[in-house]
Amino acid sequence: LEHTFHFIESGKLQCATGQNPSAQFSLATWWDGSYQKQNTLYLNDNVGFRPDLVRMNNQLEFTLLKKINAGDIIGYDNYLFGKEDVVEYAGGTYMGTDVIRNELIKLKMIQDTLERLGKTFVFIYAPSKSHFIPEKIPPGIQMLCGGGKISNYTTFKRLGDSLNIKQLDFNLLFKAMKDTSHNLLMTKQGFHWSIYGSLIASDTLVKFIEHERKIKMPELVITKMQY
Repeated sequence: LEHTFHFIESGKLQCATGQNPSAQFSLATWWDGSYQKQNTLYLNDNVGFRPDLVRMNNQLEFTLLKKINAGDIIGYDNYLFGKEDVVEYAGGTYMGTDVIRNELIKLKMIQDTLERLGKTFVFIYAPSKSHFIPEKIPPGIQMLCGGGKISNYTTFKRLGDSLNIKQLDFNLLFKAMKDTSHNLLMTKQGFHWSIYGSLIASDTLVKFIEHERKIKMPELVITKMQY
């Protein structure tokens, strides 16, 4: 009844994958089974009260069992981490020094070519939550994810410096601001920088471009904060 008549409007789920659409009927899709398969997915995504039931299920499993259903990692003080991010930090996806050096040599050639054409190349490191607050990741999880601590990021940064590649490292910036920032730079229950952190990064990027290009750009001014 709720699915058909929508007596109550549940708050939508903010999911990244979206919802499965309903299937268009035809004899061909009926006989090959794709109509039934697609409509099963559609009905699962649109059953009455689904957003409320999903939230209740996830909350109960987290509260009672410390289990999360997003395939990610709970750190100390209930900090949430993306599994891929922790694996990279712990060296589980390390590409190797030779591979990284070869990639950076190619980038150096691109940078030099663009420089001759009057263009500026900048290699930017987005901030990683695992590098930003590694103290919130339990040591046991780090060992399961690799435990080597030689990450792609640290090797890229070190070799990029030695090749004089123009690098802008928001990891380094955020870590330097961690103890003095009055606002969250990265979210506790998300994987990414906060809105405030993204604005700080934008402002830094503008100033970096101004310095490198010897130009003046429109400035970003934060006048007030809404919480």
